[in-house]
Amino acid sequence: MPKTAEPLKLSDYFGPDRVELNAACTSRKAVLMHLAELALQERETAQTAQAAKLLAEREKLGSTALGQGLALPHTRMPGLTGPAVAALRLTEAIPFDAPDGDPVRLFFALLVPEDANPVHLDLLAALARALQRPECYACLNAAATPADFCACLEDA
Repeated sequence: MPKTAEPLKLSDYFGPDRVELNAACTSRKAVLMHLAELALQERETAQTAQAAKLLAEREKLGSTALGQGLALPHTRMPGLTGPAVAALRLTEAIPFDAPDGDPVRLFFALLVPEDANPVHLDLLAALARALQRPECYACLNAAATPADFCACLEDA
């Protein structure tokens, strides 16, 4: 009988060093730049600017907002050897062209290598599944620290 693949664990990708709570970004551009900086913190400034630009270009194709105050900005990026992720919770939600018209407060960014389709899709699917659970969403919004935030994802 074929072996089934281990389920992807969000906690393997999101650590407290990739999470910022209560950020004061007030525009789409500021959010995307902040997410790029958080996801690529050990990279040089030019790569961060490129990541923010790629995320913005992806948003022009259609908003990555899911509704209910959530968005999953994502893109493929040349030069990456593995996924780079970040999570950002704003102090005040901002307009982000969500299908329900609600402003967005909770952002998860995903940058993947150009050829990482399975990982890209698996991470997006795992995030979407977790965020559809009301208890996970409530936990993320109530988390007091980045470690608490990550624990919400671990339980998802």
